[in-house]
Amino acid sequence: MAFFFNLTKRAPSFNDDFVKMPGAHGPKPSLSGGLHTLTTVQDGAFISMAGNEIVTPLKGCWEIIWRDGAPSGTILFGFEIDQDYNRNDATLPKGTIYVSFNTWTSEGLKQAQSIKERSTMRANSALQKKDKELAKMTETNNVLRKARHYYNALSAAEVYSTQPNTRMKLVPSFDEVVHFEGGMYVSTTGKVWTKKLPTGKPVVLGRAKMKSISKEV
Repeated sequence: MAFFFNLTKRAPSFNDDFVKMPGAHGPKPSLSGGLHTLTTVQDGAFISMAGNEIVTPLKGCWEIIWRDGAPSGTILFGFEIDQDYNRNDATLPKGTIYVSFNTWTSEGLKQAQSIKERSTMRANSALQKKDKELAKMTETNNVLRKARHYYNALSAAEVYSTQPNTRMKLVPSFDEVVHFEGGMYVSTTGKVWTKKLPTGKPVVLGRAKMKSISKEV
């Protein structure tokens, strides 16, 4: 399902009917860069057993959450769905829906990519050493050598476990980001989720993909 939105710079007025956002209406509103209206250019659509279904997002707005001095942040889109939509085993539930993507400064992204490259090299080297030591352990009948190779394999596995592999997966390459105004880059892969504000736990509904569309289209 694809939605097309226009990210306006206009702040919602007091009379605008918009959803509450995790930043501005969450436990740390000072981290939000402020709310802006989200204009729907094209509703979402999908094919179900009922035929072609149209999904109209309502009360849309967006914000950026970014801590001072932090190399990355989050851009958040929020809107409301007026009913449940089902396709096979997937459900887009009625209520408030959030879509979020990681954001980066130009310098922050370069630094994170450099750290990711070094971390990946260390992790790969540790895995290779672990596999080699385990292979040597199975090849020898000498008890002392088996113990030494086993210890070396454990040491390599420990080195691998200390690398921030899960966190580094969130660092995109330059072909996995969209360049916004200024020096901000946005990851093209994000998540779809919902949450009861201000302190409810996020419930992830699925993944999201972002694509920039030129104004001429």
